[in-house]
Amino acid sequence: SFIRSVIKVIAGLAGLIATGFFVVGGFSYITSSGNPESLDKAKRTIMFSALGLAITIGAFVLSNIVTSLATNSFGS
Repeated sequence: SFIRSVIKVIAGLAGLIATGFFVVGGFSYITSSGNPESLDKAKRTIMFSALGLAITIGAFVLSNIVTSLATNSFGS
């Protein structure tokens, strides 16, 4: 129960951080004014924030599965 709560908090914080990077990347993309370097940097920011969010969601789901299996196997 404690570990599940800690994982939820960490996943929530990681989700908020990824959302913040989405906003920063989107703002940079909009304000790049056709500058190829700024446009490429904004695209990389959005891509890496999406990758981080996907990893966070995957880790959250995997940890919930492992916790459920361990609880069912060993009891609480």
